[in-house]
Amino acid sequence: MASQRLHRRYLQVLLDLSSQIVSIPSKSMVYYDLIGFKDHLLQAIDYIEDKSPEKGSD
Repeated sequence: MASQRLHRRYLQVLLDLSSQIVSIPSKSMVYYDLIGFKDHLLQAIDYIEDKSPEKGSD
């Protein structure tokens, strides 16, 4: 049950992050947009790993 909640949270984070990507005519702005997306994705992955029930079994 907890893994289902975590999976739903993960999918919601991906949906939220993907909605932040917009079509921008400038290549440099697209680059910075993608870098920002990557940073948010890494933060989301860290959040999910911190909340993972397997975290305590190390």
